[in-house]
Amino acid sequence: MAELDQIWMGLLDQASLRAIANGQHGVADYLRLKLANDTVRQAGVDWLFQTLIDQASKASIDRPQLKIDRVTPHSFKIGTSNMVGSLIQVQHGVRCLSLEAGWVRTPSDGIMRNRALAHARIKHFGMASEDDDFRLIRSDPLPVWIDAEGEEIRADHIQRHLQIFLRG
Repeated sequence: MAELDQIWMGLLDQASLRAIANGQHGVADYLRLKLANDTVRQAGVDWLFQTLIDQASKASIDRPQLKIDRVTPHSFKIGTSNMVGSLIQVQHGVRCLSLEAGWVRTPSDGIMRNRALAHARIKHFGMASEDDDFRLIRSDPLPVWIDAEGEEIRADHIQRHLQIFLRG
């Protein structure tokens, strides 16, 4: 998926340059905004995934049977919109903690609501009450992940989910 994203960003950049050459400055501005937003989205998703992977990797020192997998491409629903991105699964026996994150890629996927640049969901298999949804929003100076109450998601939030998973 990372290769596809790189190709997609290159195509957007080329299309923007063609639009400028053809005098279509409105189209070029839209394509540049799309490219900038996709770059921010990918960086936000990468941080979220890397945070979980790093923490799960540390936990695997004491739990060698802990398994970490990444599924790309992956899609999931937020409301009626289809998010396209990736999925990280941390497994320990029959237990599973999953983190999925992505955003709408095409108009047929739907729309991003509530100022979201991207959406993410943590799911605890068999413990739905512990599941959590996040959204990536613009903030100053950097975009932030927030939960449903508007609280910023930091590495300790991900650590808390991992601890719940490991206790179960």
